[in-house]
Amino acid sequence: MTREERQLENKVPQHVPIKIKLKAEKESKFKDIDNAEWDRDFELEITNTSDKPIYFLDLWLIYSGITTPGGGRVGAVLRFVGQTSFILTLDLFRQTFPFFLARQLS
Repeated sequence: MTREERQLENKVPQHVPIKIKLKAEKESKFKDIDNAEWDRDFELEITNTSDKPIYFLDLWLIYSGITTPGGGRVGAVLRFVGQTSFILTLDLFRQTFPFFLARQLS
């Protein structure tokens, strides 16, 4: 008899230079379907396989089998923002939408 276990489905595209896996010492507790506190044992190990730094990482954790009353998916956003990411994003935003910032800042 095969015991049912919690699964982590990695949908990061292959061309994205990061590797994601469950942290080895927490994996069995996360996968244990009877573990009511699995979220406390959820720990990802993310490896940058590129020679460039990661400034921003936005991962979505979608809970399978749990939906809102309207049928929407339920989850959480796991976000990493490097110290210089905001500056780079803001500079790009200023170059792309200068009229928006001019209105907001005046």
